[in-house]
Amino acid sequence: MKSPGMVLRELLSANGGKVTFAQFMQAALYDPEHGYYTRYIKTVGRSGDFSTSATIHPILARAIANWIVEYGGKTLGKGSWQIIEVGPGSGQMAYWVKKFLPLMVRLRVKFHLVESSPVLREKQKILLSRHRVAWHRDIQSALRKCDGRALIYSNEVVDAFPCVQLVKQDGDWQEIFLEQAGDQIRERSGPPVSKFKKANFSVFRHLAKAANGQRCELHESYREWLAEWVPLWKKGAMLTIDYGDSAGRLYERRPQGSLRAYFQHNVLEGIDLYQRMGRQDLTADVNFTDLEYWGQQLSLTTEFFQTQADFMLKRVRSANSDAEKMLLHPDGAGQAFKVLCQSRGA
Repeated sequence: MKSPGMVLRELLSANGGKVTFAQFMQAALYDPEHGYYTRYIKTVGRSGDFSTSATIHPILARAIANWIVEYGGKTLGKGSWQIIEVGPGSGQMAYWVKKFLPLMVRLRVKFHLVESSPVLREKQKILLSRHRVAWHRDIQSALRKCDGRALIYSNEVVDAFPCVQLVKQDGDWQEIFLEQAGDQIRERSGPPVSKFKKANFSVFRHLAKAANGQRCELHESYREWLAEWVPLWKKGAMLTIDYGDSAGRLYERRPQGSLRAYFQHNVLEGIDLYQRMGRQDLTADVNFTDLEYWGQQLSLTTEFFQTQADFMLKRVRSANSDAEKMLLHPDGAGQAFKVLCQSRGA
């Protein structure tokens, strides 16, 4: 088995000794042989490298179930409903969401799970084998099975899309690259080579006067992914839950950007991002201003944008357990996580 260092050196060698951060993140997470999600992730939760709201407490799942009832009736009307979860992780969210649906709704819905990780897919099938669930490797195939009519939700998915990292240098934006320097790996900055249009990213307006050294991330790969499948989506609503903020607030306290790694529930930043290629999760905060704008470009309507705490408290009553308090806390997850609801053809 190749070491993470050897895998990184081979990636650099195959690309002339230098790769963009986006190329590194793509390989580190999704390489068929060495990617974290394709080979090395064990599970999500206490036994994994990181936890999600779904693995901490089912209160968020209960709120999503109530959202399904509300927006299923609003956008899909009567009859059977198709539910698509993108990136279901351990499968715990789908399990609880279905359980919390009213019985008459539960009997007329079918769940479609979109999962690219073969490791996680097998864990999901163990948990959900007795449920009315279909698995898909991409959302396009799920939408075709639904005839384009579906409610869609995701929790902590956008942040896992490979991102372009930029740094302000001498009043201009430069792209971050990795290169081999003897036995060491180091960062370098240079003119951007990743393809993106500045007009698609609000950060260029909000950080126009940023100081030298300011870093930011662009989720161009997520924008491209949306553009690939949204034309197949005819009707329904979509819920996107992730940590991040609107463009005006996202980098207020993050001069070094928001990139970080998770390994055995430890948060790693800086040069530690490159130490365990393929053996740790990589993530960056989500710019929800961009997500709203990209949706508008694709003829989606923004229904609401709010904090996770506001989303849950509007739809469920908290029992004030320690786990619930943590997910709702205004100085923690309740504020850090945001919820964007968009609709199509409603």
